[in-house]
Amino acid sequence: MPKISVIVPVYNSAAFLRPCVDSILAQTFLDLEILLIDDGSSDESPVICDAYAAQDHRVISVHQANAGAAAARNHGLELATGTYITFVDSDDYIDPGMYEKMMSINDEYNCDLVVCDCFKEHATGRELYTHELPGGFYNRERMKREYFPQLLITKSVEYPVTISNWLLLIRREVIERQKIRYPEGIRFSEDLLFGAEVGYAANSLYYLKGYAPYHSRPN
Repeated sequence: MPKISVIVPVYNSAAFLRPCVDSILAQTFLDLEILLIDDGSSDESPVICDAYAAQDHRVISVHQANAGAAAARNHGLELATGTYITFVDSDDYIDPGMYEKMMSINDEYNCDLVVCDCFKEHATGRELYTHELPGGFYNRERMKREYFPQLLITKSVEYPVTISNWLLLIRREVIERQKIRYPEGIRFSEDLLFGAEVGYAANSLYYLKGYAPYHSRPN
C-alpha cells in the first residue's frame, strides 16, 4: 500500500500533461501511486497517460467517458489505496520536495490534514496565493475557533484555506469515514465544498503558510 495517492484528472491537456506528470515522478518522496484519470479526452492525452503507466509501475492510467472534473476525481478516490490523498491538476506542476516536506510535518504532528500555499503562474509573472489564517498546528479546538468561521462565506470572510484541494494532503480515513465525494455536475469551484467537508471532518490541521511548492497555471 503506497503512502500517498496522487489523483490527476485529465481532460484535453496534452500540451501541459508531460511536465505535470514528470514533476510528480520527480518527487523526492517516492512512496506514491499516481492515478491519471482521463475524462474522455479527444486529444493525445489518453496516449500520454498510457505511456507513463507503461514506463513506471507507480502510474495507473484510467479512461472514462467525459463526465467532468468532479466525476474524474471521484473515480480516483474509488481507486486510491494510499494512506493519504492529494490532487494535482493536469496543467499544473509541483516542486520536487513538496510531498517530502508535507509528510515530514505529518510525521511530526500526526495530522489529518496538511495544507500549503501555491504560486499562480501568469504570462507576466507569478503571484503567491495565501490566506489570512495564521500558519502552524491546529488541534480540533483551535480549528473551531479560527478555521471553522472561514467556512461561512460572507462578504467579510475570505475563502477557506482548504478551497484549493491540490494544496491538501488528506488522511484517506477522514474521506472514507464521512463518505466525502465531489458533487458531480458542478462545473466551477467543485473543490470548495469538498475541501470544506474534509476540513470540517478533520481533527487536526497544519498550515504551511508561505510554503508554495505548487504551481497553478490558469488554462
